Amino acid sequence: MTSNFDKYRNLVLGASLFVMAILVGSLLFLNMSGGDVTGLSREGSLQKTDLAGLNYPADKPGFLACDEQVCPGSVADAPLMAFEAPSKAVRDALVNLIDSNPRLDIRHLDFVDNQYDITVKVKGKTFPDLLTVKIVEVANNPNRTYVAFYSRTIVGSPSSADDMERVLDLRRSITDIVSR
Repeated sequence: MTSNFDKYRNLVLGASLFVMAILVGSLLFLNMSGGDVTGLSREGSLQKTDLAGLNYPADKPGFLACDEQVCPGSVADAPLMAFEAPSKAVRDALVNLIDSNPRLDIRHLDFVDNQYDITVKVKGKTFPDLLTVKIVEVANNPNRTYVAFYSRTIVGSPSSADDMERVLDLRRSITDIVSR
């Protein structure tokens, strides 16, 4: 004769097995359908940044160094940043920095627009911040290049000061490389 304890134990074990079977089946279904356990596609949900369509108001957290031609409709925190180097040298320096820094990863790369969307792993944060860099060639001066920077925090507590410092650090690093 079974006791009430044995009946409840068997009921709990049976319900637990049922729930685990449903979870395993759901995970298998998600993986076979091309998704992952977060419900995002394998490529993730971050879209390419459209600087021309960006609506960045003055009081928004983040940091934008841009101008009216590259970022119409946005109120930039700073103008485009100038480099006294050909655009190829600036592009090579940027790629070199990304390749040599494990905290940086290219998310989207657009060769036509010369634009890079980069994830930045920040110590102490679960989710990365985002940095968009657009290299603008100067037609009448091949030894001068302008760069637009847009740094922001997607998840977590945004800090415009941290975003500005990230852009200035990257600018200093690019300048150091192209001036060698």
